[in-house]
Amino acid sequence: MEPTVTPPVGDALRSSVDLFIGFGTDFFAFIFVAALVAAFAFYFGRDRLIPLIAGLLAAIPLYTHFAYISMLGTNPILHIGLFVALAMLGLVAFMGLSSWVPSSGAGFVKILGLSAITAGLILSIALNILPLTEVYTVSEPTHALFSSGNFFWWLLASVGGVFLLGK
Repeated sequence: MEPTVTPPVGDALRSSVDLFIGFGTDFFAFIFVAALVAAFAFYFGRDRLIPLIAGLLAAIPLYTHFAYISMLGTNPILHIGLFVALAMLGLVAFMGLSSWVPSSGAGFVKILGLSAITAGLILSIALNILPLTEVYTVSEPTHALFSSGNFFWWLLASVGGVFLLGK
């Protein structure tokens, strides 16, 4: 009788853990922002995600064509703060859109989907319009996913996500 040989489960487990840690390291900014948006959606309700997306989309032209942008100087924190203030004004202005969204039970998957799309939009805006790279060093995979070549697709994904998952 041959002694029992255990399969090399340790190597498979180690490579799986390395894969998850590598993914988490490469996309930490995306995971963190998606978690913040999901917490926002769970706390205030899914019907507040649509005004948040609309506020972010409205803040893009308001920020890029802001008449007094030169008064902010080169401080990246002030530029990011101005965009956040404009996005919050847009959120308040579009709060009436939440009455359009049915208040029936929001699915967990829908909240996670809209949160991921919104996080992608936020990171795409931060990397392409705002001076995020002066404040935070973004990993290469994150930078490649949200680069200027993909900016249009993240804008389109946010609108399509609201259309498909907002009901």
